[in-house]
Amino acid sequence: MENKEAKSKIQSLSLEINKHNHLYYVLDQPIISDGQYDVLLKELKELESIFPELLLPNSPTQRVGSDPLSNFEQVNHEIPMLSLGNAFNNWLE
Repeated sequence: MENKEAKSKIQSLSLEINKHNHLYYVLDQPIISDGQYDVLLKELKELESIFPELLLPNSPTQRVGSDPLSNFEQVNHEIPMLSLGNAFNNWLE
């Protein structure tokens, strides 16, 4: 893949991931599974690692989520809730 093609793909993936972030975090209306989202994000990360000069500060890979919806109730967990990292099992990576 050449730089120009990679730049176009990175832009396309970023737009798609940002759309899904908005649907998930802001509207609470996801339209793809966590696994499908992780595939998009993994592809973007791989392209950015191959073409680091194309990594932008506002890339979806450079931030985490968004503010939670105001209608969520705050809960204190007796046991810490730890991140899953992504929806894939280790054997798929």
